[in-house]
Amino acid sequence: MNIAVLGLGRSGIAVAKSAKAAGNSVTVYDSASADNPKLSERLAELEKLGIPFVGDFNGPFPKEVEQIVTSPSVDMRSKLLQEPHKRGVEVISEVEYAYRISKAPIIAITGTNGKSTTTVMTYLALLEAEQKAVLCGNIYGSGYEEVPLTEAAISATEDQVLVAEISSFQLEWVKDFRPICAGITNISPDHINRYDSFEQYANT
Repeated sequence: MNIAVLGLGRSGIAVAKSAKAAGNSVTVYDSASADNPKLSERLAELEKLGIPFVGDFNGPFPKEVEQIVTSPSVDMRSKLLQEPHKRGVEVISEVEYAYRISKAPIIAITGTNGKSTTTVMTYLALLEAEQKAVLCGNIYGSGYEEVPLTEAAISATEDQVLVAEISSFQLEWVKDFRPICAGITNISPDHINRYDSFEQYANT
């Protein structure tokens, strides 16, 4: 399959690495320039893996692209994603991609506020219960070992459980994603610039 990974963040690198290892043709796209010094380490990693990078990207995607795994930073209403979606290209989020490859069940925690705290509490409770828990997803800076969801999914085993913080942005392009257990901490008006209404945000 010809896969386009949109976004050169931590999760984008993990998706590209996994998709390449599975034998797919993979290219990473980002609006940032390849000359950006902040991207040097990630670009070096892609080069080592033999994965092409297209910088300063504003679309459109090449016609041969069959699947787009998008960064949560890209507005789901953007022409960049809506145009290929309307002509039948599968657009999915990193969460959807990780779910499809994970051998371990996923506990997903979302909501407007309190996601990180609740995710860490769940993770620690599972460890106390002698479960093989992995802290992952949209969590950063908790002080505990944490990885992007796809990175956790790549090496996941059936006896583990992935405890993932999930943002609304990551849920915009899910299809088959079904966590074994899910929690919503609360829903209040936020990120409304990314949605047409509060109701759309809540539904997401």
